[in-house]
Amino acid sequence: MRRPLALLATVALVPLGLAGCGEATVDADKIESEIRTGFESQVPGAKVASIDCDEDIPGTKGSRGACRMTRDGDVRLLVSVTVTSEEDDGRIRWQVTSANIPGSSLEQRAADALERQVGSAPDLVSCPDRVDLKAGATVRCDVTVDAQTYGATVTFTDADGAFDIKVDDRPRT
Repeated sequence: MRRPLALLATVALVPLGLAGCGEATVDADKIESEIRTGFESQVPGAKVASIDCDEDIPGTKGSRGACRMTRDGDVRLLVSVTVTSEEDDGRIRWQVTSANIPGSSLEQRAADALERQVGSAPDLVSCPDRVDLKAGATVRCDVTVDAQTYGATVTFTDADGAFDIKVDDRPRT
């Protein structure tokens, strides 16, 4: 069962303007606004719930910063930011470098997928606390049905975090 969760590689070059007197900086609030706008325009239907860039970035070409973003309520993304121009426009490049979801979110999504596959929901799905989203990555979860616990392999199938789930044929002993 394929389920889209997150886009893992979004890049943009945007002019922001350099702030302040003295050493020029690129303002964290402006970076947050540009990433939010750019991400939502590049990922149809995506909604950025929150974004936090801890501090302004020095306006020197090559300066780097990082932001943390949450989309659609539960997908957590790390965004790298690089200053690409020292001119007055303070251009930056941003890219989503990693994404993860809480295990509880994957548990619910896996339970929903299994219910669609077999017609009834499992009694319980248990996955690791935090799950990194990478194409080809796998994670093992436990699926309990009628007091029997089965292992299940969740395999992320693409860079958007879609997944397939395969429940073991036999319960654990």
